[in-house]
Amino acid sequence: MSFTSTFFLFLFLPFALVIYYCPWWKKTKYKNIVLIILSFFWYVSEGGIIWLPLLFLSVIVNYFCVSLGMKRKFKYLNYIAVVYDVCLLVFFKYINGMASAWLRNPGISVGMPIGISYFTFMLISFVIDSADAEEGMPSFNAVLLYVSFFAAISSGPITQYADMSQQLKERSFKKQDMYDGLTRFGIGMIKKMMFAEMLAYLVDKCFRVGSLTVCMAWLGALAFSLQLYYDFSGYSDMAIGIGKMFGISLAENFDHPYASVSITDFWRKWHISLTRWFTKYVYIPLGGNRVSVRRHIFNLFVVWLLTGLWHGPGITFIIWGMIHFGFQILEKYTRINRQPLICRRIYTLLVVVLAWSVFRAESLSKMFSYLKSMFGLNGLGFCDMTFWNTLNLFKFPLLLGCCFALPVFPGFLRNGLFSVKRVQFILAVIFILCFIASYCMGVGFDYAAALYAGF
Repeated sequence: MSFTSTFFLFLFLPFALVIYYCPWWKKTKYKNIVLIILSFFWYVSEGGIIWLPLLFLSVIVNYFCVSLGMKRKFKYLNYIAVVYDVCLLVFFKYINGMASAWLRNPGISVGMPIGISYFTFMLISFVIDSADAEEGMPSFNAVLLYVSFFAAISSGPITQYADMSQQLKERSFKKQDMYDGLTRFGIGMIKKMMFAEMLAYLVDKCFRVGSLTVCMAWLGALAFSLQLYYDFSGYSDMAIGIGKMFGISLAENFDHPYASVSITDFWRKWHISLTRWFTKYVYIPLGGNRVSVRRHIFNLFVVWLLTGLWHGPGITFIIWGMIHFGFQILEKYTRINRQPLICRRIYTLLVVVLAWSVFRAESLSKMFSYLKSMFGLNGLGFCDMTFWNTLNLFKFPLLLGCCFALPVFPGFLRNGLFSVKRVQFILAVIFILCFIASYCMGVGFDYAAALYAGF
């Protein structure tokens, strides 16, 4: 069940809103219980009931360690909780899957809990932020809701506990929040339906073919860059919109990353919540940039190694992380950031698109094969009619996708070319048309799950 499924749109979400705003429970603590029950139902429908006890146990272990550490001053219990979270993530995401691959026996794999990459990071955030906080221990239900909230558990954003703790204790209903939430949710659906899903066919076609011409390979890499952006940012918009409907503010996750002027700038705008998490809980504790050059390079290396591993155990994810690490070092210790603005934008976009082709590759051999195609090393030439036919077929989603990935509308609003109300009206009309068109085509909104749900 996804946010774009018929069941979610017409049954689950309306029912959840009606139950949540029922006048029988006005206090936040009762509303938290309602959201927990709804989140448990959502989690079971997503991954099966088998993983619900694990989620519940993880919250109990972390809550017990933090609570006892506060009362008895046993600070080492916080380290135990973090070690538990890390071991849980390592086992299910790496050891479990790698063991079945090495032994060539898929039967020994127990699968992977839905959202484990996200809820383990949120639990670590809870442990560290609670240890540094001056206020007392929060209620168990508040922590359980923070970790299991159905809007964010499967694909984020990774909202830090310090940013959400007060909302878990007390929040009020505002009509504007409901309107903003619905608008944000609609924007996310447009991104998912009109761009991510339309480009998915082109991406699969390019990356499943053994060899391509240079133009076709770069077209596939560009299409995947746009597909991933609209899929993931669309999901984040829907999650943030759902949170607003229930009076909960989740972390922002995207800020037009393809308009960045450097790789460092790109990671301030792409998957912002993950960047902030690694910065706060890994990079700064290691010393950040207030250290020697060698130590700073080491700190960045650790962060990017962990970032690559967070996405999966595959070697391609590590290589992808090392590409971003290498160019961040290049930007920090060379004069590349002193070049003209247009040159920096082009350089950043080329590096990001190239890195995404590594990220998308299913294996090391397929990665090298695709890179050969991108640089014309496979003997197929620069361009052919397949490229022109494909470009003509997908010209509208590609063109519009490139345009809307840039901060076009915010620029118009700043310059007064469009009013906020007019933009909101246009978005509402587009959303309604998308809804009707998709339903009439028999799609029924049962689209593929978010790409980042698998990480």
